Amino acid sequence: MPSGRAWIQPLDENLEPISDLDNAVAYLVYNGYGDLEGYVGTRIVAYMTSKSYRKIGLNIYGQFVNGDSGYLVADEAICADITSISFDYPMHKVR
Repeated sequence: MPSGRAWIQPLDENLEPISDLDNAVAYLVYNGYGDLEGYVGTRIVAYMTSKSYRKIGLNIYGQFVNGDSGYLVADEAICADITSISFDYPMHKVR
């Protein structure tokens, strides 16, 4: 049994945060620690969703993000195109 935690944010087709897991196209996995730090939590989410994953730069205004990075879990083509995501409410930027 894992001992730790990771934060998971579902994303829509525009890679914007949503709360509806049924319509999530991708996920951000970040702030993992304990048994779920690094790629471990990310690999679990990728396995459960049959998606690929990639480490990316991550900035979420108003939240602390460990190491300014997280993991994008999405289809391989999306992962290949995205190197960083920044949520700066009320604006959202993908690079």
